[in-house]
Amino acid sequence: MTTFYSAKNNGFYDSSIKDLYLKSAIGWPDDALEITDDLYQSLLVGQAAGKAIQPDKKGRPALIELDIDRAAVVEQMKIQFMAIASAAIIPLQDAVDTGIATYNEKSRLIEWKKYRALLNRVDVANPEFPPKPE
Repeated sequence: MTTFYSAKNNGFYDSSIKDLYLKSAIGWPDDALEITDDLYQSLLVGQAAGKAIQPDKKGRPALIELDIDRAAVVEQMKIQFMAIASAAIIPLQDAVDTGIATYNEKSRLIEWKKYRALLNRVDVANPEFPPKPE
């Protein structure tokens, strides 16, 4: 197998199925460059380790460090999970407030409120998210 890389598509292509690409609507990329198996494997290992594959100035694949603010990502996750919890809590709280809640609704309300409180305590520097209630 020979592997090719397209900078335009930032993708890899296997030469053993080139005919299928040519017959498809996708086609074979016009900028496809042959790369060695060693390079291909090292790129995959780097990607698995958290790096990204991007074309360099010559259009060859290269590993780059991802510039991600981890704390911001964790904070965004907290916000999304809090929104889910709040959406579950509102109708359950309405049932309790109006005196029509079942035992099951009261129990679920307590579980969702505990979950939301635990989410609020998640440390962005060392995140351990609580399990979501059933």
